[in-house]
Order: sequence, then structure tokens, then C-alpha cells
Amino acid sequence: MTGSNQMFAGSADLGRVLTSLPMTCLDVGARLGFTEDLLPLAPMVDAVGFEPDVEECERLNAQASTGGHPWRSLRYLSTALGPAGQNQVLNLYRQRGCSSLLTADKPLADRFSRGDYFELDATVPLATQPLDDVAQDHDFANAVFLKIDVQGFEAEVFKSGAQLLGGSLLAIRAEVSFIPIYQGQPLFGDIAEHLRQYNFIPMGFEELHHWRRSTKVKHPRLAPGPTPYSRGQMIHGDVVFFRDPETMADNSPDEIDAMLKSAFLALAYEYVDHAAAIFSRPNVARALTERFGIDPETAISDVSQNMARRAAARGRISRWQDLRGRVKDRIGNLGAT
Repeated sequence: MTGSNQMFAGSADLGRVLTSLPMTCLDVGARLGFTEDLLPLAPMVDAVGFEPDVEECERLNAQASTGGHPWRSLRYLSTALGPAGQNQVLNLYRQRGCSSLLTADKPLADRFSRGDYFELDATVPLATQPLDDVAQDHDFANAVFLKIDVQGFEAEVFKSGAQLLGGSLLAIRAEVSFIPIYQGQPLFGDIAEHLRQYNFIPMGFEELHHWRRSTKVKHPRLAPGPTPYSRGQMIHGDVVFFRDPETMADNSPDEIDAMLKSAFLALAYEYVDHAAAIFSRPNVARALTERFGIDPETAISDVSQNMARRAAARGRISRWQDLRGRVKDRIGNLGAT
């Protein structure tokens, strides 16, 4: 929806603000489709996905061309991002989502009952191009959001996008690892330290995966065999980073728009406190009042209360699903005895 009927998290006031803020957003590693994280902002998002598997990229573009998606615009590029002028090899592993420009440490995966994920089916030669160069060539040098999941190659992509990292980008969702699933893979601390150079701070985990050694079954589900219950080791996850608003200026209309976009990205991830801190800055609050006729405190309060009601509903659904899963596990274990 557009115009005065646009709602954001149940707020018509913030819906009016959102309609003035088109945002270019990137998904690097978009197999199966563009990230759903930004669906609350979808009417104002120009979505650009990257998928180096040419067959998958063509399928995604064909799907996008039929319409029916929620984004302001949607396109996919088969470009592989990374250092300039380097010939790489894309390893296509049995579990396609594990395919990487790095070589998997299969003995490590075997120790965690996941060696079958990393059986090599094929290799595809390709050349990587720097993120900053591709941003200029394909007209998204103003991108404000980047989701990246490239199976251990994230640091190389970040290094190739220094202009974006130091410029327009406001929020990043990055897959990180705590053990090197791939040979030579930088770990969470390395990624966080690199992004901190550009004033990005970690906000929280969107996903966190634990692996057990004797089974693929994840806690708290019960596994068959002599050790049905165990917690797993923290292996990998997705972390959301935001540019520290204390390092951002708000003296010009463009700078205030950047602050507002950062606040909406935070709200899309339900970091209401973070957005409220941005809205409470005098120049930002004044712009919201003078340009849109809204009271920032009231708008944030309304959104927070709406999110609280939805969270309570999700909690009830989650508890029911967890109970159903536990019952199925117990029935299955009884049948195996």
C-alpha cells in the first residue's frame, strides 16, 4: 500500500514516515529467495539479491518477473563477490546451502554427524568482483542494508566493500561461525572486529545453531540410542549489526533521512529501544514533528505495544509447537523400544 493508508507495525503515523524513505537492500547469498527479515518495510525496499549459482539465479529472476512479491522492486545478480581479478572455484556440496568458495573441513563435519552435507558434487570456476565495483555498475551504491550468507567467505566480501561499509550501509545481518567449518575461515571475533572499524556494533543473534556429535537431532529434541538427551556445541549463527548512531550526524535532511532509515531497520528487527534513541535526538524529533506532524514518543509507544501483543501471540504458538514436537519424540522413542 502507498500514501496515507500505509501502516507500519499498526501505526499509521510511522507508515507515513516510511513512505518517504525508499531503501536499497542487498541479500548476498539469496538462494531460495530474498530475505524475509525486511518484510515490514517491503513496500519501500528495492531488493537486490546475489546468487552465484547461475541456474538458481535464473530461476529466481524468472519468479520475480511474474510479480506477486511484496518488494518495491526485486532483481537478482549471478555475480560472485570478493577480491578483484581472482579466479575462484565454487564447491557445490551435497547440501547446496553449504556450497562455498572455501573448502569444507570434512573431518570436522564428520565429528558432528554432518559429513554428508559436505560431499562434493561438483565445482564451478568463477571470477569474483568487488562489492564496491558491482555497486557502481548496478546502481546500488546507496544501499542501506546487507544480509550476507556465503559460507565462510563473508570477510572477503566485506573487504571488497569498504566504500559501502564506510558510507551508506546502516545495518548488516551476517552469518558467523565459532569453529572453522571451512578451511581458513574467519570466525565471529574476526568479523566483529572488522565491522567495528566502520562503527558497526553487534545487536543480537537472529539464528544460533548448536551441533551434537552423535546425531543431527538438535536440543531439546530427543535422539534415538543410548544418549537421547544432550545440549549441542555452538557452531554458527546469524548476527545483526547496526551502525552506532552515536557516530552518525543529523545536521542535514539527508543525514536525518539516514537516521530514520536506521530506526526503521531497527524496528524491522524489533529493536524498539534502539529506534527510540534515534527518534529522541533533537534534530530527528524536530523533523518528525515538522515534516510529518507526529509525536515520536507516542509513535514509538504505539509500535512497542503492538509488537508486545504480537510477541505474546507468537509465544503461545511457539509453546504449542514445542509441546507437539516433544510428544512426537516421545511417541517415536516408545515405538523404538
